[in-house]
Amino acid sequence: MDLIEIGGRIKAHRKSMGISQEKLAEMIFVSPHYIYEIERGMKAMSL
Repeated sequence: MDLIEIGGRIKAHRKSMGISQEKLAEMIFVSPHYIYEIERGMKAMSL
């Protein structure tokens, strides 16, 4: 799986739950910009 596909899955799941990027970022203690970059496949996240 590549970063774009993973990011797309995260975005789709986030949207299906009705959560904004800002709220997700707050929930997992990261910046909203980091969520933006992950969803677009620009950054890899640590697990």
